[in-house]
Amino acid sequence: MSLLFTGVRLFDGRSWAPEPLDVVVDDDHVSGIGSAAPTRWTGRIEGGVVLPGLVDAHAHLALADPWQVARAGVTGVLDLGAPLHFAIGSHEPLRYRFSGPMLTSPGGYPIRTWGAGGFGLEVATVEQAAQAASELIDHGATVVKIALEPREGDVIPEGRLRAIVDTAHARGVRVVAHAVLTGAVCAALDAGVDILAHVPVERLDEQVVADIASRGVAVISTICAQGATPAVEDNARAMAEAGVRIVYGTNLGMRESPYLDIEELRCLAAVTGSEEGALRAATTDAAEVAGVSSGVHPGAPADLVWLPSFEDLADLKGPKRVWIGGREVE
Repeated sequence: MSLLFTGVRLFDGRSWAPEPLDVVVDDDHVSGIGSAAPTRWTGRIEGGVVLPGLVDAHAHLALADPWQVARAGVTGVLDLGAPLHFAIGSHEPLRYRFSGPMLTSPGGYPIRTWGAGGFGLEVATVEQAAQAASELIDHGATVVKIALEPREGDVIPEGRLRAIVDTAHARGVRVVAHAVLTGAVCAALDAGVDILAHVPVERLDEQVVADIASRGVAVISTICAQGATPAVEDNARAMAEAGVRIVYGTNLGMRESPYLDIEELRCLAAVTGSEEGALRAATTDAAEVAGVSSGVHPGAPADLVWLPSFEDLADLKGPKRVWIGGREVE
């Protein structure tokens, strides 16, 4: 299949192109940007706007419909909590990466609440913690997630935390922490986690923010899922100003909200200072955290969204066409 977008306004995943361009797709990848050479095209679309498919870096796809997610313009997800039998299954048409069940202390979050059906995996010893992390990676987990939620049961103590992190890092896999209270955030940082699964809900002092930044820890936004409280918004803004990379994630599947969350994007625009920054957080930045490819450039996978126009983020809710790997999502 050859597809030509001609004279489109292009957001390539980092910034808007200064003038209309042609985008050429061959089979499953973008093959050219600029002026297309004359040839025969299977399809041709004139005008409009092209941007990469969005990536949600905090999803619970077992509680969602992957086809509806894709039709909304989200082409990739990082699933941060699902029973293992679900996680290792097929989730077409999405680019899907997963942690499997989150590792937790016996009876800890989310075992006693929404995650009783296999969304958490209890580890009672250092040995169990290391073994569980290793087995999840053996099954294809691209990240390991730990739960540090003292409001809902005991949390994993330091020794088990370090065993999980050390095991994952030895296998080249990053560790994500559910840690929304200050003490849990500090414990996660001390253990060497790579990603925070939420912007914390308690106001962080300057030293904690500086620590997150100096360690290069990425933070998944979920600002709306956390209630978009002043503390959450202030934390997000402080971390962004300190140079922390904050990427788009919604807790997809856990909330009654659109699969493409415009309000979350608006929060990210406020945090980053621009709608362009919000789009970057939801495409290339979220894709890097999720472990999928993104962007519109030669050689990139043809995971694309076409819009008739784009004036502001609300236009993402309107009519669109979506391709994943060069195949249009019907």
